[in-house]
Amino acid sequence: LGMAEYEKSARNYDKAVAYINTALHIKKNFENLCYAAEIILSIAADDCLWEKEYTARAIQYYQMAYKKHKSAFVLFRIGTLMKRTGRQAEAIKKFNAVIQNHPHSKYAFYAKLQLKKMESYQNTVNPENEFCLQTSPV
Repeated sequence: LGMAEYEKSARNYDKAVAYINTALHIKKNFENLCYAAEIILSIAADDCLWEKEYTARAIQYYQMAYKKHKSAFVLFRIGTLMKRTGRQAEAIKKFNAVIQNHPHSKYAFYAKLQLKKMESYQNTVNPENEFCLQTSPV
């Protein structure tokens, strides 16, 4: 994965992805999956054309990592990536899972904050919400 990181920094994204695939074929453990997800996400940040595809791949890597080690960070990260890609209902489930499965983790606190932000946003954009329909006095 070090070579993948190097190729990513040189903007050789195809080579970076190839090295990630090779590394995960050799050893698909928790650490490698998380590292691969972060490399893929940094490629997505650099290359807007592939952002959606690479973010989806990062989510898959994190999901595989979570199966190997039940980490609050990984579950929270999956939720934030789902939220970022418009998968709101799935993000809410992941944030609730963080709170339920890792209640004493700092990520449970962060998940609660994300849920409140999402609820607040929904309340401001929902056309049936009375608050949105009210106009402030001039």
